[in-house]
Amino acid sequence: MSNLPAQMTDMLKGLQAAKARMKTASAGTGTDYLRLTKQANWEYGADSVEVEDGAMWAINPKSFEMGYIAWGDSSNVLGESMAPAYDEPIVRSTLPDVGANWDDQYSIQMACVSGEDKGQQVMFKSTARGARDEIQRVLEALLLKVEGGESDIVAIVKLESSSYKHKKFGKIVTPVLNIVRWEGMGATEVLEDEPEAEVAEAPKRRRRKVS
Repeated sequence: MSNLPAQMTDMLKGLQAAKARMKTASAGTGTDYLRLTKQANWEYGADSVEVEDGAMWAINPKSFEMGYIAWGDSSNVLGESMAPAYDEPIVRSTLPDVGANWDDQYSIQMACVSGEDKGQQVMFKSTARGARDEIQRVLEALLLKVEGGESDIVAIVKLESSSYKHKKFGKIVTPVLNIVRWEGMGATEVLEDEPEAEVAEAPKRRRRKVS
């Protein structure tokens, strides 16, 4: 039997759990990261592939995570600890000292179910208040579906944006996950209810940022 007081034992378990989560987080998921630029463009991957306008994405209802991330001066990650939203929350005070503040972070995973990006899987995570509020809004909508006993619990969204004017920083772009419908867990493809008439013009080429 441990000679540590019960409170210290609990703290030790918390630190060990935090360490394990950080190792998992630093290992990565192999999924491309999705981001919204200051120019209100949605992009993903190392090549900054622009998301197709009007494409629909399915949010994995099991992928909602909450936790913390610590950034260094050069925007390098000094530490990251995330846990599923339905699991025990991570306690900030149990996280190790990495020489920087631990910021709140939310994340979700989604897959494209229409258009050129169909099948592409991405992770969207952010510390920005607007992004966290939007993810929380979708989570609350999902909760209502589950509480109502509904089987269609996969939110199908279109990636949009909004903005507001900040007194100090000027125009701030915020993400909008526009829920257009709900599907079952097996949804891999979604078609528009009323497809637009075909237009005789050359298809647009995918645009990638030039480094």
